[in-house]
Amino acid sequence: MTAVQEMVRQDASLTKALKWCGVTRKRWYYKPKARKTAVDPDMLQMIQQIREERALLRDQKNGRGSVQKAWHAGQPQTCTAHIQENGLGSAGAPQSTKTRWKHVKATRPNQIWETDITYIWCGPADGWCYCLNVLDIFTRQWIAYRLSTLATTDVARVTSGCCLCRQAGLPDAYPPVRQRSQYASKKFRKSMSLLGTSLAFIRTHTPEQNGHIESFHGTLKLEYIWPHDFANYQEAEAVIAAAFRDYNQARPHSALKYVPPDEFMATWDAEHK
Repeated sequence: MTAVQEMVRQDASLTKALKWCGVTRKRWYYKPKARKTAVDPDMLQMIQQIREERALLRDQKNGRGSVQKAWHAGQPQTCTAHIQENGLGSAGAPQSTKTRWKHVKATRPNQIWETDITYIWCGPADGWCYCLNVLDIFTRQWIAYRLSTLATTDVARVTSGCCLCRQAGLPDAYPPVRQRSQYASKKFRKSMSLLGTSLAFIRTHTPEQNGHIESFHGTLKLEYIWPHDFANYQEAEAVIAAAFRDYNQARPHSALKYVPPDEFMATWDAEHK
């Protein structure tokens, strides 16, 4: 920006100075504006009450619990702004500075699935458990999941088997998959090969290449997992089973014009018979 100003002082036109310095007009004229959300006393009281009730939990989980309640009240953005502006905890993940990745696109159901593993705290009795999930990136359907205390290759194979039973077939392609040992194992690769589907892996430290399933895991934890304090594996399993039904059958999805994935799938099938 300083170079542009210097060129303009030396009688160069602004258009040429911006072009030579590689600066866009949008960046040159952009002026940041401070935003302040109108204070909602009832919202602040609700957030503070949740913090007092869940004093032993991390600030991030307090923020997520507040946002979950605000979602049902139709005010998730207002709640998030209140949490951030008043220092009541973290209500959102930090923005990534990595280069944007052009996500793979599907044109029909069961063409491309994404799969990955996320961790869920199941209380002192069972500790951290592993939740393996599979997502259809066209219909956004949560195809299958498997909550397990062990994340072995056999668990990954069983999860894919559940997909086979639910969808009556596997996709043409199974990319991209994070290079975890469960998915890179010879057993899993051979299973996918026998079922006639291709398998691809994302690069190391590039979760944006697996963006659909990563975004899904964020939604799963924000709306279904973090509002609960599980005492054991059984409680977590019950909540995730209910979340599986709600996500597919009732929760509106913005990428599907705010209809649930199952409804979108039914409409697509009716139009393409």
